[in-house]
Amino acid sequence: MSDDLHHPDRGEARSRGFDQASLRAHVRARAERIEPRRRLFALNIPNSAPTLVAAAFLATPFVAGLGWGDVAAHLAAGFGVLLVGYVGFMLTGGGLPAGLLKLMAGLAVWLGPGGQLLWFALATALIGGGFAVVVALIMRRKDIDVPMAPAAALAFALTLPSTPIWPALAAALPRLT
Repeated sequence: MSDDLHHPDRGEARSRGFDQASLRAHVRARAERIEPRRRLFALNIPNSAPTLVAAAFLATPFVAGLGWGDVAAHLAAGFGVLLVGYVGFMLTGGGLPAGLLKLMAGLAVWLGPGGQLLWFALATALIGGGFAVVVALIMRRKDIDVPMAPAAALAFALTLPSTPIWPALAAALPRLT
């Protein structure tokens, strides 16, 4: 046998029935089994989560007595956050987490237009940054992946009570029980 059959770069993979694509897939699958051990929580936000969050808002006009103009303004706010997030995603070359941007757009539908969106984005950044620093200090590593969805959820919970929709939802709650 020639040396080419035993050298991994020249033919050993072919002699065992592997092609380059299946070898890459095997290495990728192996890396995916190892990678979650390094992660604190699951980092992927499924596309259904922001969609369900935004769709749940569509019941609000019936519960809180909002007009269709208000609903349109809230949907436009969510679309605006999605658009700004998409532009930021493209400008950073994918450096911003797309799942987080979609989740923030879904939550922005609930917040509606106004200054609350700015506070929501700022609170998400501060809470997420603080969370990342704490996790890095605890894990004593700088290369750990930190989920941002909990930061967005906490920022949303802190921001929602200051929105105009909150009193309408609070007033409608006793009628639902």
